[in-house]
Amino acid sequence: MSIAFAAIVTVLVLGAAAFAFWPVLRGAARGRWILAAAIALFVAGAGAGTYLLLGRPALAVRSLEGTDTRDTGGLVALLVKRVHQAPGDVRAWTYLGRAYLTLGDENDAARAFQRALQIDKNNAELYSAYGEALVGASRGAVPPEAEAAFLKALTIAPKDRAARYYLGFAFAARGDKAKAIAFWQSLIDEAPPDASYKQELIARIAVLNRAK
Repeated sequence: MSIAFAAIVTVLVLGAAAFAFWPVLRGAARGRWILAAAIALFVAGAGAGTYLLLGRPALAVRSLEGTDTRDTGGLVALLVKRVHQAPGDVRAWTYLGRAYLTLGDENDAARAFQRALQIDKNNAELYSAYGEALVGASRGAVPPEAEAAFLKALTIAPKDRAARYYLGFAFAARGDKAKAIAFWQSLIDEAPPDASYKQELIARIAVLNRAK
């Protein structure tokens, strides 16, 4: 593993970890107050999903050997240069979107993923990444464009975990408990015993079930 490759992986993993904080719901109330509080927490929590696929960063590093890639800003500059030189390079747009997510720039990340989707219109991971960036740009809410992207991802890859996770928030936020629970329960059923998100989703489902 080259130094440049290791540096990029480290930066993206740290960014993903920061982006992946999921608060576990605690406490209980009754009736409408539970539902109102649950929806507020669901919207706030939606922007903190753990889905940030690293893909194969080595492919992005092949042309960067010998270049300073020790910081994400430097990587973004190199990727911006790359997409200007080769606007049809879907991998470059994808890595640029992920780098912007690492920097917390969800708006530019969404634009980069959107450009990637113009090149590759049948990529479930890209639709999910685009939707996730839109959720971040919307401060945790799942806007209609993001919901459409997640639904499109599911038509291509019905098991897409990110799409199901965020669609659960979308349906919970508008009071459709049955669909929200169905999405999240499917993730729980497939999760390994030590999955970090399993208990969080169990708690969210419990809150929805207590709400009237």
